[in-house]
Amino acid sequence: MSRLSRSLATGLSLLAMAIAAHVDAATLKASYFFDNTLASSTAGAADLVAIDPSGTSGFVNDTVYGHTRPVYFVGGTNANANQGGLAFNSTGLLTSDSYSVALTFEFFDRQNAWRRILDVTDRASDAGFYVDPSNQLDVYPVSGSSVAFSNGVYRNVALTVGPSGLNNVTAYIDGVGSFTATTNSLDLLPGGLINLFIDNNMGGGQGEWSTANIASARFYDGVLTAAEVAAINHDPITPPPVGGVPEPASWALLLVGFGAIGATMRRRAITAADAA
Repeated sequence: MSRLSRSLATGLSLLAMAIAAHVDAATLKASYFFDNTLASSTAGAADLVAIDPSGTSGFVNDTVYGHTRPVYFVGGTNANANQGGLAFNSTGLLTSDSYSVALTFEFFDRQNAWRRILDVTDRASDAGFYVDPSNQLDVYPVSGSSVAFSNGVYRNVALTVGPSGLNNVTAYIDGVGSFTATTNSLDLLPGGLINLFIDNNMGGGQGEWSTANIASARFYDGVLTAAEVAAINHDPITPPPVGGVPEPASWALLLVGFGAIGATMRRRAITAADAA
């Protein structure tokens, strides 16, 4: 094989790796940016469903990372029958044991107490994703972190859930890994319902709830990488381009592949010119 053929083969191999990485990456299935609507910015996903028994939830203007924009205020009280929240129907979109959720939100109430972020049990179990009484992220009853979570401040929180295995669940805050856990308690039920903020109304540990503002919510099929979570954190409140783009790791490989091919062609052109 000639030097040109080997270089082209290397470049094409890197390009193929980039394409494969993009195919295997987590895929955005639904995204919500609360611009006075609960409709998804990503085609094919249903609107979020508002849970508002107190009639106090709704859109308000707030400053999020220096930008004044609409957000959705989750109102109510911590009484089970009065908790506000949002529901996402993931049927046909997310794999039950391989998905990711990225949220930009702030809590207001019950500092130093349990506050539910995400429930996948249709409110039937205390198991779920929380901020705990130490004001840290926590997958109850499995594992927590040591990274502080403060009320009244927007935070970017991401949760990735992978198939059964060691450390198959990872939580991130503001683009940085918070903790990992080994549990199947966050696998989606057959109905595929993901509740945001509302707590269980059966079993123990009820009333673990807080008012909140939410500025963005993204749902992915598959497990986001740490690099992808960091990229989301870089600009969490801007809707992604229609149709999506390769994630950062895939772009890097694509650039390397194209660069290798381009460098090879340039060297070939220079050699031909010298010979002439």
